[in-house]
Amino acid sequence: YYYDNGALKSIIPYQEKRISKSNWQKVKEGVGLWYYETGELKSMIPYKDNKFNGEYKRYTKQGKVREIGVYKDGKVVSKRKIQ
Repeated sequence: YYYDNGALKSIIPYQEKRISKSNWQKVKEGVGLWYYETGELKSMIPYKDNKFNGEYKRYTKQGKVREIGVYKDGKVVSKRKIQ
């Protein structure tokens, strides 16, 4: 995905998964990356089966970690702000 100015907004990983014997579906699987409009990394959030799942990190525009947390089945189960 891209911002209106053409800068990269996010990269979302997809994989083909078999949902039945003869049927496949694209699902979000892997680490998604989001960027500030100015190009710096904003967050890294893992996907599993189309849902946020696992440890995520959010960053300041200066590249410092500002928050670390954990998603489980699409819901935040813990988070910690970094000063």
